[in-house]
Amino acid sequence: MRSLWRSSPLRNAARVTTPLLMLQAEEDRICPAADNEQLFTALKVLDHEVELILYPDEHHEMKSSGRPDRRIDRMERILAWFDRHVRRT
Repeated sequence: MRSLWRSSPLRNAARVTTPLLMLQAEEDRICPAADNEQLFTALKVLDHEVELILYPDEHHEMKSSGRPDRRIDRMERILAWFDRHVRRT
């Protein structure tokens, strides 16, 4: 159990300093949504800037084989996120 905690991103939530965009396929069995929901909740409680988007009925390979409208939405969200957080002028 200790080794799981040592490798958990949740363990380091308080050390996160950059804004985080989390794009999650709800049916992902490789990276379960519940794991990201825990990290999202921890970051919100710590008042960090974080956004979680859940894509229903999508799986791990959503970015390449998901519904086209959701792949477009994903890319638009990424571009908008970078515009807000990287291109700040």
